[in-house]
Amino acid sequence: MTVKRTAQATLQCDARGDPPIQLQWTHNMKRVDLTTYRVSVSEKRSESGVSSQLSIAHAERHDSGVYRCRAENAYGRDELLIYLAVQGKQ
Repeated sequence: MTVKRTAQATLQCDARGDPPIQLQWTHNMKRVDLTTYRVSVSEKRSESGVSSQLSIAHAERHDSGVYRCRAENAYGRDELLIYLAVQGKQ
């Protein structure tokens, strides 16, 4: 996925399975920092699974990299890798 610098980036992760399903987002192998005002995660849960969106407001070059959404329940785990490239001059 490619976005221009200062644009919003929204990453989508959908996990299907028996609840409870735990989701975790990482960026370049580190947990996503949700304490910054620029990054937020929203989740919608249903009987069939969970849908999560990671939003980055005002994306900067250092936001580029590999984002991993890991879903886990009592029966196993799966993950989705999303490659984000933020283009534009600093």
